[in-house]
Amino acid sequence: MPTPELLYHYTCSHGATGIDATMQLTPHAHPMLGVLGPIVWLTDIADPVVAAFACGFFPRVLLTCDRSETRFTVPSADVADLQRWNSVRERFSTWTLSRLEAGAMPDHWWLSQRPIRLRSFA
Repeated sequence: MPTPELLYHYTCSHGATGIDATMQLTPHAHPMLGVLGPIVWLTDIADPVVAAFACGFFPRVLLTCDRSETRFTVPSADVADLQRWNSVRERFSTWTLSRLEAGAMPDHWWLSQRPIRLRSFA
């Protein structure tokens, strides 16, 4: 699958406030993916399909906010170290993958380990 021209980052309203203030997506540690270090989750899905993100993007057990509330558009050319989830998933156990990917659409997951400057607030 070729790299899409546009990617999207979804977050809740209070997360969007922080992103708006800095105009950047800042990597954060994922509780199940420590070996990757802090990451920014992205997707090529333009309209939020919460089932597509399942636990990988929106671990509902851990969150009390709606992480599909706000969408930021990111040209893939603006992401220096863009990686497909499928290119790093082999680093994780079957147990971890089953929890992250169950019922989701991991073929649409992308990530970056570096901050991503935004051109505009969306």
